[in-house]
Amino acid sequence: MYQKPTEPLSIGGVLDDGFNLLKACFVKALILGAILSVLTNIPSVLMQMSAEQGDVGAAAALGFLFVASILVGVILYGALISLVSDIADGKNPTLGDACRVGLSRYFAVLGCMLLFVLIILLGYIALIIPGVILTVSLLFSNYLVVTDRMGIIEALKQSHQLVWGHWWRTTIILTILAFILMVVYLFVGILSGVGVFFSADENDVSASALSFVNLVVVPLLSAVVTPITYAFGVAIFNDLKLRKRGADLEQRIEALDTA
Repeated sequence: MYQKPTEPLSIGGVLDDGFNLLKACFVKALILGAILSVLTNIPSVLMQMSAEQGDVGAAAALGFLFVASILVGVILYGALISLVSDIADGKNPTLGDACRVGLSRYFAVLGCMLLFVLIILLGYIALIIPGVILTVSLLFSNYLVVTDRMGIIEALKQSHQLVWGHWWRTTIILTILAFILMVVYLFVGILSGVGVFFSADENDVSASALSFVNLVVVPLLSAVVTPITYAFGVAIFNDLKLRKRGADLEQRIEALDTA
């Protein structure tokens, strides 16, 4: 059974905590991830296929469907944060509970996502380094929007404050997580390649491979990666909050000693 840490952990400890949280939330998060994956990936793939076939009308209609699916998917983004965070807190939320939270925080999550992207783009346009720094330091703004019910600007500021002072440490953990995800992608990619090789005729292997990858492998990967991403995201987020709480406590003790 998962137990939430009560004090800051080492990098290895945070990774271990992420794996434990992943085991606790995997099934429920996978279901939401699968729904989100189908919702966002399938219209995109069909739109691309229609455009390649010259069916402009169908491509345009699927383009509108894709945008609509992204907007609906925002509910699931918030729901996943709520679901994994509640499980980390020892609760047993249903998928319905998580989706209700995602719906109630919809506009805050959407606004935070849009502002996050805008800030990051401006950072990369100005200079690459500010963009990289802001990408990491503002990464947990939507977690604060959902779990702490913060406003958009407040959440962005608080995310920066949580990460600042632990930026390199957080970046190292995120890099390790990226390698884990790469292994998952590679594993599923190899399995899909084997499946295409044995299921397709020699003459149509290219077409079969493309269809299989676009309609099966990509959605499957997105669904599997979702629980991993949110479990480790919440583990890192909770560790940063513990570190911030400890730093605040030290400052209060120092202030009392000075007084």
